[in-house]
Amino acid sequence: MFAELLEGLTTDRAAARARTVDATIVHAHQGPVSREPNIALDGVSTLLYGKQVRGKRVLGLVLTRAAMCDDLDSGRVGHTGSVGRLAPTRYRGAAWLCNSRAVSTPRPDVVLLDLDGTLTDAAPGILGSLRYALDSLGIAAPDDEQMRTFLGPPLAATFADHFALDEDQIRVAIAAYRERYHDTGLYENSVYDGVPELLDALNEAGVVLAIATSKPTYSATRILDHFDLTRRFAFIGGSDLEGTRHDKAAVIAHTIDELRTRGFWNHGTTAVMVGDRRHDVEGARSHGIDTIGVLWGYGSAGELLGAGAIQVVGTPRELADLLTSADASGARG
Repeated sequence: MFAELLEGLTTDRAAARARTVDATIVHAHQGPVSREPNIALDGVSTLLYGKQVRGKRVLGLVLTRAAMCDDLDSGRVGHTGSVGRLAPTRYRGAAWLCNSRAVSTPRPDVVLLDLDGTLTDAAPGILGSLRYALDSLGIAAPDDEQMRTFLGPPLAATFADHFALDEDQIRVAIAAYRERYHDTGLYENSVYDGVPELLDALNEAGVVLAIATSKPTYSATRILDHFDLTRRFAFIGGSDLEGTRHDKAAVIAHTIDELRTRGFWNHGTTAVMVGDRRHDVEGARSHGIDTIGVLWGYGSAGELLGAGAIQVVGTPRELADLLTSADASGARG
């Protein structure tokens, strides 16, 4: 099977060793979908979709970039994946399932949602305010492509990790950022198509919704009010302006505590996080909560799956279908 998959797909074996992906091949032949064992492949992330193998149609594959093996001939087995699609930029309407984690727990009682890159496209306002902050410190802003990689993480982490600012400089940069953002940038923003319908579907299904964002609660509330989304949420959890609650794990802890106080969270509550960056996945995992990644935001499938997201979806409609179905991922509180 391994040799036949490669036949006719690549002739340059040296080039094929440029990077490694972990793939599960799924095909159907005179009956239900069956699964072949995983194989580690080098540099073929766009080559295997839709090929005929011994008369069987390859329907799709999941890719997770990982340094699994150095030699194309090794046949080393990676971790198991599930049914998925190739290249999310081409197949935006496809749901990716990953990491061999069965989706079998009951529909979650609570869904925690990120804001920027998940419900709204806040990029214009954030990037404009980042440039304003950097300019106030006499720092030249990177190009647009690099700036977009800053979307999602807490501001303090962005300024420290990418510009090596010390604590005093970070305080000055954040103050300058907020000066522009709270007046102008906050409204340079738009709701993603399908998000209001997603929230309504979850509300109608009886799922409790809460925001868990690294954005200050003050800003998040103003944005949700502006777009008439606030009424759909039991609680809006964000960072504080003083900087004592700024990373995603701390925000989620705060949100859970507030939901518990309001009677929406108790022992046995099932929950799932929905977000677009690895920080969402990592923050939720620190509380034993799984994450479903969304591909319409600022992260990629590779980033989300690599961080441990159990699934990624391409549209709000797919997310609504997944979370309101009889089986959806969750973790017990």
